[in-house]
Amino acid sequence: MADHSTEPPTDDSARVDAVFGAVSNPRRRYALYYLSDRGATDVETLSTVVAGWARTRADPSAVVTPEDREDVRVSLHHTHLPRLEREGFVRYDRETGEVELAEMPDLLETVLTRSLDQRRRETGPGSRRSSDWHDSKTDDAP
Repeated sequence: MADHSTEPPTDDSARVDAVFGAVSNPRRRYALYYLSDRGATDVETLSTVVAGWARTRADPSAVVTPEDREDVRVSLHHTHLPRLEREGFVRYDRETGEVELAEMPDLLETVLTRSLDQRRRETGPGSRRSSDWHDSKTDDAP
């Protein structure tokens, strides 16, 4: 049976499981990438960015549709952000739609950094698409 407590896990094994569970889904991982760069945003902006990254990863020339954005928004609102909040990685105000990165455990920061590095190696030098992470203020784009 799933644990639906609002307290983040405290033992090391549960924390490792929480970190890897959080990054196992691309939408959660992309949300964490963006929040680790920006700190806070609203769910509408986050939905647009996550939809764009997911769509252009599959097809660099793809254009995100309103339906894509809405699909991502619904899944973030109902599934991914509540899970990240339950694990203690974000604070999500469902009333205002504001999302804020909570204090990131070292393990989560390391995993996110390494997954970004891996993404860069996959795309290789010179193959980085201008559509990747176009809204990011740093060079931490996948």
